[in-house]
Amino acid sequence: MKLTQTFLLIFMLSITSIKAEQMAKEGYISVEGGTLFYKVIGEGEPIVLVHGGPGMDHSYFLPQMEILAKKNKLIFYDQRACGKSSVKVDTESVNMNQFVEDLEALRKYFKLEKMNLMGHSFGGLIAMRYAIKYPEKLKSLLLINSSASTSAWRDSSFNMMVKRNDAETSAKSEALMKTEAFKKRDPDTMAYFFRLLFKKSFYFPERVEELTLKFQPSYPETNLMMNQLYNDSSLLSYDLNADLKKLKMPVLILSTEADIISPEAVSQLHENIKTSQYVFIEECGHFPFIEQPEQFLKAIDKFFSKL
Repeated sequence: MKLTQTFLLIFMLSITSIKAEQMAKEGYISVEGGTLFYKVIGEGEPIVLVHGGPGMDHSYFLPQMEILAKKNKLIFYDQRACGKSSVKVDTESVNMNQFVEDLEALRKYFKLEKMNLMGHSFGGLIAMRYAIKYPEKLKSLLLINSSASTSAWRDSSFNMMVKRNDAETSAKSEALMKTEAFKKRDPDTMAYFFRLLFKKSFYFPERVEELTLKFQPSYPETNLMMNQLYNDSSLLSYDLNADLKKLKMPVLILSTEADIISPEAVSQLHENIKTSQYVFIEECGHFPFIEQPEQFLKAIDKFFSKL
């Protein structure tokens, strides 16, 4: 991108961010055994965004994702026991099926007969499961750097992150994990830890500094709650491919050159979802709305123009 184009894009992003923040609406909705925090910005065709994790919250989408708010109403939310959503929930309710049901409660709350659902990273897995269970409630499905459709690929993504780490980053991470602050899951310490963790998930590692990482004071509690998720057998071992073949709504699959998700896993996902469109972005990692916002926006606009 030329220098003048870059400056223009940054300027437009800043203007969009100011306007979006001025129009932002926040609140809570009641769900089974707790509450979910939500934030709405923008006007136009609604898009419900499902953040990654497990254990993150919607804040890492912002401010970059606000580029979509010019044409769309963006509905962000924090998943069960994440971010600003209620921490004190029944441990047995922290499971993949309840995450899907929470999303359905969100759809009903906003009175969306059919919704456009965008899932990023782990959020893509939740979005896929929602699409399988409630296909009639979706207008479209957008899978952005999504987790794989089968647990067989889980280790490859983790191994990719570890393999890319340089000696200096690995040493910093190892030293940090030995500190009392890390053991107590201090929010600021965890933000620094995840910045080190995600550094090699970027095509341009230095741009990890642009990633918003905000952990609430309640993070030590939420972290304990989210650990319950790994008792869910449907997360430990799953294969959604047979069910994904039945989907009929338009689906966008977006992946990037330096993603941690295996290219073979993405190809398998595209092959199984017959109604899917595939977009590949070069010189970009796991967070395309940060590294290649112009191409990311172009892909989303093109997809919606064909609905």
